[in-house]
Amino acid sequence: MPSTNREADGIESAPEPFGAKATDLDPREAWRNEKAQLGGFNPPVRFTDDQAAVLNAVADTIIPPGGGFPAPSEVFIIDFISRYVTPADKELKYFPLAGEAKFKKQVDGLLGASFADASNDDRTATLRRLEESDDEDEAAFFVQLRSLTYYGYYARPEVTAAIRKELPAGREYHGPPQPYGYLGKVEPWPEGRWDKNPGGYIATDAVTRIEIPADIKAEYEVS
Repeated sequence: MPSTNREADGIESAPEPFGAKATDLDPREAWRNEKAQLGGFNPPVRFTDDQAAVLNAVADTIIPPGGGFPAPSEVFIIDFISRYVTPADKELKYFPLAGEAKFKKQVDGLLGASFADASNDDRTATLRRLEESDDEDEAAFFVQLRSLTYYGYYARPEVTAAIRKELPAGREYHGPPQPYGYLGKVEPWPEGRWDKNPGGYIATDAVTRIEIPADIKAEYEVS
């Protein structure tokens, strides 16, 4: 028998917005599953030296250094990866949905320790094979690797500095605005009461109708 507990089923009990059906799942749940947990896991997942070398090589292959930009391995991409792979004792519910046991098994089995010492062409070919694989697990593994690399790399202050320095369009780039906003770019709120009147409003009951002058009506074709 179907459950009648809407909240337990993750279904929004509020009135349906924009004509959504009452049986639609709460869209906020889907949104949460597409976002990484803020700050990652603490303590982080621990990789062997071989696994760490392989993951560094993967990141350096996906985002090669050059043009004033550092290699991912130079900005400690492995530290980011270790915090965003879900530990074995935690529920697998955060993007990129990489569970420790399976992720490590795939690093060892689909890439192997030799990947770290392979040529760039060979590493690229291996990653392309995973990306284009008809095997869902292999293709999903590549997406996890790519996501962890991109998210980790562009979160590093060294990369933000490179964007500002090397890219004309990045001169005023202050880093990703979410989830912390533009830190250091907004004046602090004053303590206690505001020194100045922050503004005002007209109560609804006090709003009155005005007559629009004829010249403005004519200019904007208002009847």
